[in-house]
Amino acid sequence: MKPSLYALALLLSACAGTHGADTDVTDSDTVFQTPGPDPEPDDAVKPDDAAKPDSEMPDSELPDSELPDSEMPDSELPDSEMPDSEMPDSEMPDSEMPDSELPDSASDQDDTEPATDSEPCTAMLIINEIDYDMDGSDSAEFIELYNPGPCAVSLDGLSLALVNGNDMAEYARFPLNGGTATEVAAGGYLVLAGPDAIVPAGIPVLPLPANTIQNGPDGVALLAQDRDGLMDAFCYEAPMTAVALEGRDGTFNLLSGTLAEAKDNATSVRSLARMPDGTRTGNDLTDWAITTPTPGATNLLPAP
Repeated sequence: MKPSLYALALLLSACAGTHGADTDVTDSDTVFQTPGPDPEPDDAVKPDDAAKPDSEMPDSELPDSELPDSEMPDSELPDSEMPDSEMPDSEMPDSEMPDSELPDSASDQDDTEPATDSEPCTAMLIINEIDYDMDGSDSAEFIELYNPGPCAVSLDGLSLALVNGNDMAEYARFPLNGGTATEVAAGGYLVLAGPDAIVPAGIPVLPLPANTIQNGPDGVALLAQDRDGLMDAFCYEAPMTAVALEGRDGTFNLLSGTLAEAKDNATSVRSLARMPDGTRTGNDLTDWAITTPTPGATNLLPAP
């Protein structure tokens, strides 16, 4: 006869009791439990971990000073390796700094030059009217200069030369800044006038002695000290194409185009004038006409 399962269980239980083991027995299964060592406290240091070198320790247990830079908190990274967004503005490269915080020399500049009120203009002054002959002593003679340009013309360095048509040589010269003005306003006049010439109040005048301007054939030339050529010129009663001027090399042409037919005389009150003021087309024949004298005022168109 074979022993029953219950008898075998009793036998095994008796054997286990001799070794101090606990045994739980059920009718259907037999379970053996072997007591183990006491559980370790959570904060216990394992011998293996204590012996590991830092290089094999988990990052979470390495001290901050030994963490790789990529694992270190931003606040402890050296400035050179901190993200730009975390760096102080004073240590950010200029190229990364906002425009509003860049120094003036590095911030965006407007290269557009500031606008000026007006463009520089070229000095323009022309011989506009002349009355060289009259009854008596020629004490009311005059030469009128006109500024047709958009800005004032300084008289410094400017002069008017009178030229004899017989020998083509200069016989008188007058610096233009020797009168009552130092400049001629845009659209304004300067009159070189004999003692009896009637010039409107407020018009600059450069006085001339009576009988200064020869009756012709003669010419006048407007000179600038800083120019080799002529600012303007006019000859009357004869062409003057090769005149000599003091202090200037070579000869000069006082004629523009065709000689003007207009002539002054001692029997009537008249003058030669550009029509209208400032007309200078390069042809004296069409630019000049006989008119009523208007020294220092707008030239009057001749009667039809």
